[in-house]
Amino acid sequence: MSTLKKLMSSVKILAICAVLILGLFAPSAMAVEVGPIHIKEGSFNVSSFHPINQVRVRSAVVSLKPANETGTIEKIVITGPDGEREFGCPNLKVEDGIDLIESCGGPAVLKAGDTSYIAKGSGFDPNSEVILSVNLKP
Repeated sequence: MSTLKKLMSSVKILAICAVLILGLFAPSAMAVEVGPIHIKEGSFNVSSFHPINQVRVRSAVVSLKPANETGTIEKIVITGPDGEREFGCPNLKVEDGIDLIESCGGPAVLKAGDTSYIAKGSGFDPNSEVILSVNLKP
């Protein structure tokens, strides 16, 4: 299994994220789906540390199940191997179809090496259990 796939499966976000958001690290031209993150009782909190390949992420589109969900990603922080913040976004209202990179002023340029990812979210409703995933495109 590639480093990217290991990263995505262990992150179980966003980036959302995410990041987010962590699958933002797809080195190929193919779209990659990150997640799923199982949001329980309206909130989530994930933290991960993994090696990645260098990549420029141009799009990270959120998918929420059920699609009528909304919530807030309170924090997305990706820190590169040199300790520098490579991507971040605070207090972003999300709904199905929102592009995290566009909304946070991307693209995200991530360096190769050990990378940490932190994401936290809350206020997801009307359902108490939600599945969040992110479709990443380099």
